[in-house]
Amino acid sequence: MILQCLSYYPCFDENGWLHTLCQILLIFTLSAVPPVDMKSLLEAAYNALAPEGHLLIRDYGLYDMAMLRFPYAQCLDDRSQISRCPDAGGCQYFMRKDGTLSYFFDLVTLATLCESVGFTTVSTKVSLLFA
Repeated sequence: MILQCLSYYPCFDENGWLHTLCQILLIFTLSAVPPVDMKSLLEAAYNALAPEGHLLIRDYGLYDMAMLRFPYAQCLDDRSQISRCPDAGGCQYFMRKDGTLSYFFDLVTLATLCESVGFTTVSTKVSLLFA
C-alpha cells in the first residue's frame, strides 16, 4: 500500500527539528502492535514525513497463509488482548506463543486507518503467491 502525506507545510517537533523524510517503509510493523496503538504509530509516521512524502506498507493480509496456520486458541478479540473472538471466521488478531502479536488486515480497514490520520491512498495491491 502506498499512501501520501497531504501536509503542505513542513512539520516541526517539540525540539524544532524539521521532518523531511521522503519515504517511510513499514514492513510487518503495524500488525505487530496492539490495535489501540496503530493510529498513534501512523500519526508519528505522518508527522515525520516531508510534505507529499510517502508511507509504504508491507504487512499481513486477511486469509494470508500465516493467518491460516494459527490455531483458534491463539485468536484474540480486536478490542482487547484478553477476550477471545466470538467466532473463528471473524478473527484477525492473534498472539504467537512467544507473546508477539499479529493482526491481519483487509485493504479497506488498512486504508481507513491510514486515512484517519491524514494520508491519502495512492495505491493498494494484494500479492498472491502460489507454490
